[in-house]
Amino acid sequence: MNREHLSKAIEAIGRNYNKRPEWSADSLPAWWHQLKRYSDSDMSRAVNEIIRTRTRCPTVATVCALIEANPHMTPREGPQGCPACEDTGQRELSKWSINTHGAPVVVAYLAACDCDKGHRLSAGAYADYREVLRAWQADPATREVYVADARSPKLPLWQRVDPATLERLQVPEDMQRTEAMPGDWARLVGGDQ
Repeated sequence: MNREHLSKAIEAIGRNYNKRPEWSADSLPAWWHQLKRYSDSDMSRAVNEIIRTRTRCPTVATVCALIEANPHMTPREGPQGCPACEDTGQRELSKWSINTHGAPVVVAYLAACDCDKGHRLSAGAYADYREVLRAWQADPATREVYVADARSPKLPLWQRVDPATLERLQVPEDMQRTEAMPGDWARLVGGDQ
């Protein structure tokens, strides 16, 4: 989007809704921050519809909502999301450890990715996956930690559950471990390190 084009649209909104002359200049930075990712034509369509149909001055959120709701919205250019989390903002992690009774324990966890969407999640209920990873690696009971990444955005089932559960679920061989990994449960339970 062109900043000057947006400035003219805000001025038109201000005139239509009898805003003071400074309103346009004062509003431009906030509106630019929210609308810069959209095309000029999408923004113009939304502003024209607002001026034509609404009696109250719109917020920038109203303009964004109208743009997103438009089935003819111009497709966005650029990357189509994070390959490590498949644009969900969530990274899978699993921790293999042995409890105090010597039994294997697997903890599967979702944490915020380090992409833009993940940063928004980590501002709320999700911990950053790097913090979880550091904490798990610092825990002396931890034997192995697996983290989803761009090469493997979903952890395989054998990394997320213990071997007894795999056996109970009667998981086909092709869904189980595909290669000998250093975190082999037989080695963990046997105490070899």
